[in-house]
Amino acid sequence: MRDGGRGTDGAVDEPGDETALRAALARARADAAAAHDRLSFLVDVSRTVAATADHAAVLQAVLDLAVPRIADAGLALLPRGGALERVAVAHREPEAAALGRRYVLGTIQSLDSEGVGPVAFRTGKLQINTASQIQPDARLPDYLRQTIEVFGLRSWVSVPIQAGGETLGVLSLGFNDPQAVESDEGIAMAVELAGRSASALVGGLLLEHEREVALALQSSVLPASLPDVPGYEIAARYVPAQSNVRVGGDWYDALVLPDRNVAITIGDVSGHGLTAASTMGQLRNALRAYAVEGHGPPEVIGLLSCLLESTGDDQYASMIDLRVEPDAGTFEWVSAGHPPLLHLHAGTAVQLGEPHGILLGADSSVASPTGRGRLAPGDALVLFTDGLVERRDTGIDEGIAALERSLLAVVDPSADALCAAAFDRPDEGYEDDVCVLVIRRVPTAA
Repeated sequence: MRDGGRGTDGAVDEPGDETALRAALARARADAAAAHDRLSFLVDVSRTVAATADHAAVLQAVLDLAVPRIADAGLALLPRGGALERVAVAHREPEAAALGRRYVLGTIQSLDSEGVGPVAFRTGKLQINTASQIQPDARLPDYLRQTIEVFGLRSWVSVPIQAGGETLGVLSLGFNDPQAVESDEGIAMAVELAGRSASALVGGLLLEHEREVALALQSSVLPASLPDVPGYEIAARYVPAQSNVRVGGDWYDALVLPDRNVAITIGDVSGHGLTAASTMGQLRNALRAYAVEGHGPPEVIGLLSCLLESTGDDQYASMIDLRVEPDAGTFEWVSAGHPPLLHLHAGTAVQLGEPHGILLGADSSVASPTGRGRLAPGDALVLFTDGLVERRDTGIDEGIAALERSLLAVVDPSADALCAAAFDRPDEGYEDDVCVLVIRRVPTAA
């Protein structure tokens, strides 16, 4: 308690004591705010990398968060074919960032070179370089010297990205301040970023491995060739999902049965990854066996639904089982919750959406209704999975309408040409697996 400027012991408080106390409180508040900012930043990094599967995209996301919050520039390296590729780049200045994307991104650096990135990768140890070590060499091409000069950096810290004793890449942060790399806090933050990047890369590697196995399984199940049926053309195409995590359960098949009828199937197992791919393989093989035994589409659908139910895994699948009698051109089909067949006839596209049964695995006791039709010479049937017509910004009906327009615009509508026309997103890719199969009755000669 104060009394006339005296302390509790009667001594007079010095004005400097209060000033020092206020300064200490201000520093404490600043330190707490900085700690909060660092924690918030690391939380943002964790959220971002957890939502990203592609390795280069993970590192670019980390650099985009780090620059300019904790560094002035950033560069990331990943091993590619015995060398290191610069897969991500960032800079606080837009001009320098543009130069980096144009001239640095995607370039290769030898593993044996003495740059801090390769040294960090080879040794597995943090590397620091200062202004005297990163001056542009006069022998470099003009565009590279210009890039280094525009970057204008005075120091770098390069940290190996490691997991399980293996170096997965290198994360480098650059600073305009040559003293920045002497800060324990700055180095600790760089090491923390590399650690969080490593966790994301390991997850991405596992997803990539699962994707590769699922694709290999899928490739082994899809037919190596399609049957040659006199008077008909058959074409098919499978495109995997663009995302690492969505490869899985789409398939198609075509075979000539002992009675000379042609069995055409297309299907989509719920879920993605190895489980969906494995289930798809079981269904495809069982379907072939049931069809060769002489079961018609309704019986096949019921047997496959019973098979799925027996696994107890709560898995479902949509499918169309189509049979074509080549001589007469007649066909019958059963749909188990699948998008409609498209019947191309005389310049029109007719959706054969009815009759429509329930998904495989939902209830095998429910009978599947059968639809029937006929292919005139020049007609075609187009079967597809829902990934072809589903988009985030439009409904499935709009997607099917767009598909119809693409198919009807084909001038020479061979099965191959129709199959190719169905795919209208070659650059942006598909969020889900896509299968398309076309069977066309060849026009009779005039």
